[in-house]
Amino acid sequence: MDIELDGIISYEEGNGLIFESEEPLYILANRENYDFKYSNKINNHYYNNPLLDRILVERNGIAVVSTVEEIQGKFFTNITVLIDTSLDNLTLMNLFRTVSETISTTSWDVNALNKNRLDNQLGNFYNTIFIACRKKSEVSLPFDISLFYEVKEIVDEALRQSFKVLGYPRNIVKYLRDANISLDIIEDVARKVTTKDITHNVFVNQLENILDDVNIVAYIVAIIRLEEDYNNERIVIKNNTNIENTANILCLNMVNQIAGKEAVSVFNKIKDDLNLLEFEPFTKGIVMALVSGCIVKLDL
Repeated sequence: MDIELDGIISYEEGNGLIFESEEPLYILANRENYDFKYSNKINNHYYNNPLLDRILVERNGIAVVSTVEEIQGKFFTNITVLIDTSLDNLTLMNLFRTVSETISTTSWDVNALNKNRLDNQLGNFYNTIFIACRKKSEVSLPFDISLFYEVKEIVDEALRQSFKVLGYPRNIVKYLRDANISLDIIEDVARKVTTKDITHNVFVNQLENILDDVNIVAYIVAIIRLEEDYNNERIVIKNNTNIENTANILCLNMVNQIAGKEAVSVFNKIKDDLNLLEFEPFTKGIVMALVSGCIVKLDL
């Protein structure tokens, strides 16, 4: 990885990435011994996957290196920002806050979200941020909003490339898989509820054609997000409304969109017969809708 800033090179060491400068850089980071300190070296961007891409975006004297790794549903983000100028402590702190907020907003935009829970196995320190400039400014700098905007834009660009490597934003197949619904599961359920001879390739092709319909994608996303928002109390339902009935209505509309009244009839027939105890009610509805639609479509 070639850094364009004069006197700064980078090279891999172990499972990290070293940035080395001829002249000591002035650094703020959420790592020990990097709290407003000078150093010739920054050691960051650790990974477990050796094939993981480290993304570099550079312009106007600002270099940003981004690494994002997903482990057991958690996202570990490393960001290094190198700025070719002198900065004071307050500006560095505000830049650190800008980078931290950008990680949150970009992750939200691409729907790469950590669950809000602690995890002793994986650790609880998900974002490593280094902000480095040439030296500490001897005077307090005037507030320059353009610097923060530029850093935010470059960090966002680098992060989006990193998340893209991991498959975010997700296509609908990955979106379903993250909700514990794989194409294999849908096919397996279909074989349990029909006596029709289901050929694997034909069934999967039909299912993929259904999932190419933006209306079907909209229903699936709406149902999954409804469940997530309701379970996480992001929405308030008055009068003890049965949220599962709402999901069922969405599923009925979805199956009608797929293959009309005949598919709705199949849906209603299998919803009471099918033993899907391993699925949550919302997930069960999506599976039944896709199965019902595919079964009818295979006859057309």
